[in-house]
Parts: sequence; structure tokens; C-alpha cells
Amino acid sequence: MAPLAPGWGAEILVADDDPDLRPLIGEILEEAGYRPVLFDTAADLLASLEGANPAAIVTDMAMPGLSGSEMLVELRKSERWRRIPVVVMTGNNDTSLPLRVDAPVVYKPDIPSLVRVLEKLLPGRVS
Repeated sequence: MAPLAPGWGAEILVADDDPDLRPLIGEILEEAGYRPVLFDTAADLLASLEGANPAAIVTDMAMPGLSGSEMLVELRKSERWRRIPVVVMTGNNDTSLPLRVDAPVVYKPDIPSLVRVLEKLLPGRVS
């Protein structure tokens, strides 16, 4: 029997408004052994948190309505949600972004880098 992938079973919530990239992110996360739950808005992701137990959250930075950075602010207001690791994905090559958002940043469309970041954030983590 083959060993399980490193992320096997860990639920990852993903907010990205790109209808082409979002399912691709989901597929690659599944291949890495994660259980992605995909949302097209940050507001929908936030609304889903009640009763959820995600291992991590991945968010696009620029989205209509609530942006990824605005969602980070909301998550950090909550004692329960501020401990969830968040990874920001962006198409903007702003090198100061990781410092401003105080979160790991992955530059689109480098989804394999996203998997590597999650593996570092969630070593041996299984939901």
C-alpha cells in the first residue's frame, strides 16, 4: 500500500474569484492529499466558518467585495480563527506584500508553491 500524501485529509478553505484558477487550485490540493473547499468570494468563505474546522485558509488578495486582506483582518479579530494559518495568493509581484499582510504569499499561478507552503505550515497535520 502506498503512503498517504503529506496533507491527507486536512481541510483547506480557498477563496478565489478566478473561475478558471479556482478549480485548478482545488485539483492540485486534492492531488496533494488535502480536502479543498472552494469559494468564489471571501465573504462566502467567512460565512462558512461557523462549525468548520479548517487546517488552513488560502485567499486571493484582490477580489470584488471583501478582499483577501480585509478577510485577514476579520479572521484576526476572532480568537478562534486567528490561529488558522492563512496563505495569500496574488498576481501582483509586490515584494513587500508578505510583510504587510503578515502571512505567506504565493504568486499566481504557481500552485505547486502553494502546496509546498501548506506542507511547511501543516507538517503531519491531518483533520
